[in-house]
Amino acid sequence: METIYRLDLPPDSNEEILSGKRKRVFLKTFQNEILNNISLTLFNFGEVIYTENDIVDEYEPANSIQCIMSGFGRVKHNKTVYQLKPNHIYFFPPGNRILFDNKNLRKLFMKFKLTFNNLDLFANELPMIYSVPEKKRKILIHYAHSIHSANLLCVKSVIYDILSCFKNDISSIIERKNPLFERFSVYFDYIKNNKTSVISISDISRLMNMNKSHFICEFKKAFKTTPKHYFLLEKTNKAKEMLAYTAQSIREISTELGFYDQYYFSKFFKKMTSCSPKEFREMKKNTQIIH
Repeated sequence: METIYRLDLPPDSNEEILSGKRKRVFLKTFQNEILNNISLTLFNFGEVIYTENDIVDEYEPANSIQCIMSGFGRVKHNKTVYQLKPNHIYFFPPGNRILFDNKNLRKLFMKFKLTFNNLDLFANELPMIYSVPEKKRKILIHYAHSIHSANLLCVKSVIYDILSCFKNDISSIIERKNPLFERFSVYFDYIKNNKTSVISISDISRLMNMNKSHFICEFKKAFKTTPKHYFLLEKTNKAKEMLAYTAQSIREISTELGFYDQYYFSKFFKKMTSCSPKEFREMKKNTQIIH
């Protein structure tokens, strides 16, 4: 018996079709469509061992996976404290984190961006924790070998393998966000293709066949912020990402993000973050440890 898994729709809408010795299994769902079209951008990765208590207070613009090999520690993600334990894997969405009380902590880490149609699936989500079953703990050694191989394909495969451990959580996130993404797809396409530092809410509301006030009200109900502020946050997060993980000059970043000049970009960034682009980049460089 030959089994073929396909991601298109079956002609008669059955999930499985038997034909002689061949079975075709159709997997066309919105969730699989997202997972099949997801984009993973890897920023950095490695292994770190803490021999003393270190404190880091910084904004992390990327998603972060941490595999605890040994020792103990604590992470404060936004306002919640999480205990770091051996043989546990932690997924932290972007946010402010303070790492402290490390007791000979050894861990693997991977920082990356995971997007679908330019939208970060894990934006504003809570951290996820996976306890590796005793029978499967050798997989952590395999992850360590992959990290130290410095082979990007191997490291990305580790990330996808770890994400599969959170498949139920991810399915729940996709199921919850799908109606919102679909409803406001015109808006998200607009900001995705926008190469300037400003947007026209009037133009977007017309494209969506909605009254401007009604559009703002409905968007705010769905995303807890206005469409204009959401756009500005996206620009800010992209700027943080580029400042933290690229060697581009501030002038080059400001141009790529569609700002009139470097001065205007710096003024915008400071208004959104309370620090200048230069100060933010220096803060990331001066971080004594990577987490």
